[in-house]
Amino acid sequence: MQHRSDSALSKLAMMCMAITSVVMLKYWYSNAVPDDMHWVLWPLSQLTQFFTNLDFSFDAELGYVNYKTGNIIAPGCSGINFMCITFFMLSVQGIRKTSGSRLLMWSIMVPCITYGYSMFVNCLRILVSLWLYDSGMAFGYFTADRIHRIAGIVIFYTMLLALYFVTKKMLAQKTGFPADTKNDSQKKETYPYILPLLCYLFLTSLVPLVLAADKSSATLWEHLIFVTALCLVITILVHLLLRKGKKMSL
Repeated sequence: MQHRSDSALSKLAMMCMAITSVVMLKYWYSNAVPDDMHWVLWPLSQLTQFFTNLDFSFDAELGYVNYKTGNIIAPGCSGINFMCITFFMLSVQGIRKTSGSRLLMWSIMVPCITYGYSMFVNCLRILVSLWLYDSGMAFGYFTADRIHRIAGIVIFYTMLLALYFVTKKMLAQKTGFPADTKNDSQKKETYPYILPLLCYLFLTSLVPLVLAADKSSATLWEHLIFVTALCLVITILVHLLLRKGKKMSL
């Protein structure tokens, strides 16, 4: 009984830590200037430079800039929102699947995984964005900016799902609950993507809607529709692929 109580308290403590960390990071980000964000923008500029051979210099007002092409890695390109989503999702995974010393170890690993994976995914998004702008891809309603936004949503959410499934297997192996165990409910097996979907929609749709000064803004609602629709479409496709894969394995 005492062991269960201690386990519940440790899980509650980690949940409080995760929520507090996300709130503090979001608050800091809302007031941050480029000079505050070297820890995110500099690695991104170096990764982008490595893959594109574009030289980026720091500008205190803009961020990291390539003055020859006009490309800018600004605070808005930092991927802080994705970092918050990833951190919270991984924290919840650990709370659900581990306890005791394993939970402590996972809580130490989560920030490291979050930072490294966020750098990788955001660099990928920046590379795709540069390619889209260079290609001049735009037609009708889908302007260059809208295509850029759609590409970002698709990359971020798809990669979040990929991370979820990988870490789900990691936690299953470490905690002794294999993916096909009877301890997992049928709902979890059938809809394993609910956690990343809810985390992504909460921080990219619900939070902006609640905090928006002008809730009737057409730009805001366009953003909400894009995010929600694309995430649902990707989720449905993943569900169909998983179901097809299960049928083929029978």
